[in-house]
Amino acid sequence: MQRKIDGRATSDPKEGDVVMIVDATLPRNSWPRGEVIKTYPGPDGRTRVLDVRTSGGVLRRPTRKIIVLVPGASSRPQEDVLRTAGRMLAMTPN
Repeated sequence: MQRKIDGRATSDPKEGDVVMIVDATLPRNSWPRGEVIKTYPGPDGRTRVLDVRTSGGVLRRPTRKIIVLVPGASSRPQEDVLRTAGRMLAMTPN
């Protein structure tokens, strides 16, 4: 399911996504980064809480405090060409 943030449609974070954890007590360039290892849906079926593995351990945070940096393999499109911000990016085989 997608939600709108600042006029953009975004999907709920999924396991395997690389994320940044918002921390109001730190400058933005110091916010911890990690990987989503488990998701917890709310009564409406939307992901509301996540477990994130960071270098300091596993943290449980609400999705409102999470910024997805790199979607995991399960949420990446399987197309040869991606359209992002008006640019075309060709994917090369590994």
